[in-house]
Amino acid sequence: MAPSPFLLRHVLASNGVLTAPLPNGAGSETLPTRVLLAQAAAIAAHLPSTPTSVAFLAHRTLDFVRCQWAIWLKNHIAVPISPHSIAREREHILKDSCTTHVLLRDADVADMTATVVVRLDSIDLNAWHGDLDALVDKEVDRDAMLLYTSGTTGAPKGVLTTHATLHAQVSDLMASWALSPTDRVLHFLPLHHIHGIMNNLLAPLCAGATVECLVSASTSVIWATLARHEQPVTILMAVPSVYMLLLEAFDKLPEPKEAFVAGAKQLRLAISGSMACPVSILSRWTALTNQSLLERYGMTECGMALGNPIAGPRHVGYVGQPFPSVQARIGEAGALEVRGPTLFKAYWNRPGDTKKAWTEDGWFQTGDVAEYSEELQSYRILGRASVDIIKSAGYKLSALEIERVLLEHPQVRECAVYGVDDETWGQIVTAIVRSDAGIHSVDELSPPFPAFLKANLAKYKIPRKIHMVTAIPKNAMGKINKKLLPSLFDLSPSALA
Repeated sequence: MAPSPFLLRHVLASNGVLTAPLPNGAGSETLPTRVLLAQAAAIAAHLPSTPTSVAFLAHRTLDFVRCQWAIWLKNHIAVPISPHSIAREREHILKDSCTTHVLLRDADVADMTATVVVRLDSIDLNAWHGDLDALVDKEVDRDAMLLYTSGTTGAPKGVLTTHATLHAQVSDLMASWALSPTDRVLHFLPLHHIHGIMNNLLAPLCAGATVECLVSASTSVIWATLARHEQPVTILMAVPSVYMLLLEAFDKLPEPKEAFVAGAKQLRLAISGSMACPVSILSRWTALTNQSLLERYGMTECGMALGNPIAGPRHVGYVGQPFPSVQARIGEAGALEVRGPTLFKAYWNRPGDTKKAWTEDGWFQTGDVAEYSEELQSYRILGRASVDIIKSAGYKLSALEIERVLLEHPQVRECAVYGVDDETWGQIVTAIVRSDAGIHSVDELSPPFPAFLKANLAKYKIPRKIHMVTAIPKNAMGKINKKLLPSLFDLSPSALA
């Protein structure tokens, strides 16, 4: 493993600022990264000397960086765990990651009995008075972090990254999005996923920016923060479902709405990722703000791989070009493959899965199907090879393509398209649709849904089964686990033939 500059060296030199809710929820606190690093050093003194895996609950407070940085200062592997996870999920991560110690506030201790607990409330955060520059002025060649996948493709697996990986990812993000000390980034994403950790937190802090964490992703709080005249937000990052909720909430905001519109328009960047953004959301955001959402593509295993430019044309439905250090190609059957220094090292204790993830010539197989437009010089994600490619009556159909059409209907707010196994057809195209309040069946949609589908989709692409729902189940990142949908909504698939 080649040595890499210690990421915390950049954190210290840039002197970014982090503001976040207090652990007890009573107000917020704001500190520069230099002070946070000193507090991390105070925590590190209570960790073992021998490198191991150390876990902590990923609350959106200053404790996140205090814990993560303390773990790195002692050459351990950081294992952030969702604070919303249940005991069984935490036990799986702690056992699978071989965690020996866990950093916790007293309020969180109850569910963590299988490891050595280091109590943050018992540590004097101001006890360390050493030389910070000397502490971080080094190169490291160690493993850095274990992130557990969301489980949309099976049981959660630990994705192991090195310090070199994180350094490359941060460098790409800083360069591609021109992050600087003048930026103020709004943060309300989960901190046990790469989106919230790298894109929304570490990269901005390494650039000297201010990151403002919210206690929750409440649309009213987000709009109020955007409308604020002082300390204006310059960068907003969210998943498409959050942008959808923001647009729906905008219609219900009190008049006058000029401050809300002005706040959205003054954003330097509004970035969407983690799943494909429906055209309807892209169009509505542009109509409101006169700016287009910047779509990008990434995943836990490779960081951010593809992205649209901050200046220049962005094409609806396309995710742009590779990030500076990333190479991409289209393999067999449209499989998207990438390589570069931002890639993960391995699946933790799963050598077989790790080997299968890479081609013989060294490219990581993302599991997504894509196409590249020579005319637009941009990649387009067609969906997951397993769940978003539906094989029906001899056709290979893109679920995302069908979803884009469904979302063009004026009363469809959200949808998910998936395949249900069938002996006759192989799979049947099935859709879950959420509409406006008060609409409970397909027959109530206007214009009539069957006629709309017939006019906009080839016959073999039209969903044969449509479920109207008030909410579509999602995981913590706002992603829909399509593998679960048949068991939730289609108990007798063969009856649909």
